[in-house]
Formats: sequence, structure tokens, C-alpha cells
Amino acid sequence: MASIALQGVSKSFGSIQALRDMTVEVSKTPGRDPTVAVFNGNVIICLRLPYANLRTHRKILIVDGKIALTGGMNIRAGFSEEATGESFAHDTHFSVTGPVVADLFDLAAEDWRFSTQELLNDEPWRIEPPQRSREDTFSVALEDTLQLTPALTLTLGGSYDWRNLIQSDDFVVNNARTGGTFVNYPLVDADAWNAQGRLIWQVDAASEAHLSLSSRTRFPTLFERFSSRFGGA
Repeated sequence: MASIALQGVSKSFGSIQALRDMTVEVSKTPGRDPTVAVFNGNVIICLRLPYANLRTHRKILIVDGKIALTGGMNIRAGFSEEATGESFAHDTHFSVTGPVVADLFDLAAEDWRFSTQELLNDEPWRIEPPQRSREDTFSVALEDTLQLTPALTLTLGGSYDWRNLIQSDDFVVNNARTGGTFVNYPLVDADAWNAQGRLIWQVDAASEAHLSLSSRTRFPTLFERFSSRFGGA
């Protein structure tokens, strides 16, 4: 089983035992070794009483940098119908996707930095906002067949193709956790004329010969135009 990175922050008052219980429970699954920290811990021991009310009630879960769960639900038995029965607590929770996931991760990562002095700025923690590319491709074609002689048939055709690039985004990551720069590639359209012809010679009832000529333009795909692998980005 692949290893899964799990890190979490809990407030110091009223949550330490629950934090320990969750850590033990998650650790029972092979490949999962959670790392946890207490937000503003050791308030009394370190005589940080002026900060005793500096707590966090953020409930944020980020999955693979693509989905965020947030709201009022707590990870405890009281919020589980399976564990508590019909008296379980009700609250509102949201599942969100899109650019807001990176913003929620920033909040959670800041709590982690405050609690552990560790910056989550290496590759596994980077979240890129979604990038989109859209274009329309159109083609108009005509074809006609001419019977030159009983044995010769000529087919001629032509088409006009054009490409309309509507949107093309990219995101260049810098050394920050989610920092980077959006790149909007120039919206360059393209068009092309294409022609082809085929001559068929019916040698006899059982055999025939073909001669074909064509001149066609192939538009490169979005991936080919804007991928660093192909030197386009």
C-alpha cells in the first residue's frame, strides 16, 4: 500500500485526548503515519497566559490538493451517527473544489507553521490553481466526382479549416508553497486551405488502379502547442 501523508493541527484546550485517540486509530492502517501538532500548546507550562484564548476552530481537510472539506463538523464520536446513535450532533460542512482549495490550504499551513515552525513549501505540498485551454475548430468541405471516360473517374475535393483559440492558461510555480504566476498565452488563430484529388482507372471488371494527390494542413493540438515537452511553453 502506498504511503499517505497526513498532518493535522488541533487546539490545545479540550482536544488533546481526542487528538491522541485519532492518531492511534489512523495509525492502525498500514502505510499511514500521521504527524500531529497542538495549536498554541503548553500555554500554562510556558506562562503564555495572555495567549490562552488564542485558539483555532478551523476545520479544514485538504485531499490531494484538489478537494477541501470545511465547515462546522468535528472529527469526534459526537458527530458520528454510527458511534453515537440518533443523538449525534448536526452541523454544516462543505466540499469545495477550484482555486479556493489553495486558499484554504494556506490557512491550514499557517496554523501548522505557527505550531511547529515548519514551512510546508516542498513539492508534495504545492497546489496549482486550475488552468484551462479552450478552442473551436471548424471545417467546410466540397467534393465532386467526374466521369471522364467509361474507364476513368476523377474525384476532386477541397476544404477550408480554421481554428479559434478562446483561452489558454498556464501556471508557473515559484519556490513558495502555492506561489507562482499565471501565464495567458497569446490567442492566435489559424486557418488553412486543403485540396485532394483521386484518379481511378478501371482496367477491367476485376481490377482497377488508383492515383491520389493531396495537400493538407494539420493543426497541432493544444498540448503540442503549449507543452514544455514540445518546446511550446
